[in-house]
Amino acid sequence: MRWYHSDSSETFALEHHLYVQLCAEAALLHGGVHVTTREDGAAVWYPPDGGVSDEDYNTFKFTMRNPDKMDRLSDLPEACDVFRPNEAHWTLELLGVDPNAQNAGIGPI
Repeated sequence: MRWYHSDSSETFALEHHLYVQLCAEAALLHGGVHVTTREDGAAVWYPPDGGVSDEDYNTFKFTMRNPDKMDRLSDLPEACDVFRPNEAHWTLELLGVDPNAQNAGIGPI
């Protein structure tokens, strides 16, 4: 999701780190962060009615170099709503695999 961050690599790394931290902190409250035993892959899950609060998201948004780019990201959950089940469910917010461990089947675990 490189498109919602600033253009410089250094700023991208910082902004992406802060975004992952924001998401992970919200999931940690509900036991929704899962890491592989070798710590080369991780998944961040939100429980039903869980996730980043609007207040925390807006605070985060205005720490970005280009907060207007975050408006594009804000449209994503609404666009996905048509694919969500009607019953309560957990939502996969982030999935990451260390580049050195990619193509080793870690993501599907």
